Amino acid sequence: MTEEEEIQGHVVCLSACRDSESAHDDNVTGGTLTKFFISSIRENSGISYRSLLRNIQSHVIDLQAKMAAASESNISSIRTRGCTQEPRINSNRPFDFDNTLSI
Repeated sequence: MTEEEEIQGHVVCLSACRDSESAHDDNVTGGTLTKFFISSIRENSGISYRSLLRNIQSHVIDLQAKMAAASESNISSIRTRGCTQEPRINSNRPFDFDNTLSI
């Protein structure tokens, strides 16, 4: 790491979805990215960024399945409205996704 990079710091951003997507909160089952994040780090305090992202993505897939079960047309209406959701992790510089999450 260069001296300039040390001064700038290392920023890691967890996003609910891409800019072109819409994130959904589920008031019925309490499914939100923040809750998925918290449950993932509570289950494994030494979790890697890669595992964190996979856990959150798994929660989102489960939420979509629950929403579809509640209404058969729900998933198609979500997609029609552009409410697809794929959580992302981005950084201001390259880093190892297998590193342990540090808060």
